[in-house]
Order: sequence, then C-alpha cells, then structure tokens
Amino acid sequence: MPGCIGPTSIFNIINDIQYAIYSNYTKVKLFADDTNLFLHNRDPTQLFHLANTCMAQLYEWFTVNRLSLNLDKTCYSIKNKVTRRST
Repeated sequence: MPGCIGPTSIFNIINDIQYAIYSNYTKVKLFADDTNLFLHNRDPTQLFHLANTCMAQLYEWFTVNRLSLNLDKTCYSIKNKVTRRST
C-alpha cells in the first residue's frame, strides 16, 4: 500500500533523529516511543537561543521525514544545578 511504512522503516527513521541536532550542548535520548532532548548552558539567554535553534532543526527533520510533533505531549523543564560551598 503506497504511503505506508513498516515497523523496521519507522525505527530507522526515528533512530536517525539524533543526527538532526547540530550542537555540542545537546543530547538526544530515545526510549521506546519517547524522545528526550537535553540542553545545557549556564547562560539562560544562550540556552533559550539554543532551544529555539534545536526546535527549528527538529521541525526541519520532522518535515523531511513527513512526520509531525504532537504538541499536546510536548513539554519542557528547566533545572539548575546548585553547588554548595564548603565552609
């Protein structure tokens, strides 16, 4: 049937997503049908710019592969590593 892809094809496409992001400050983690994108930068302004750049790269990857991102299942969180000073 034209337009249908099998499970092997979809796994090959999904595993390719890690190459869609071009940055040393990002890591793509895949688990089952979940994809996680981890970004890190000490400067919040640069982190915001990095996140937007990565989302643009992901959008292009989804478009090329004729896939879509489910925005209802898309979220983000910001975490700050707190370091304690020895006294």
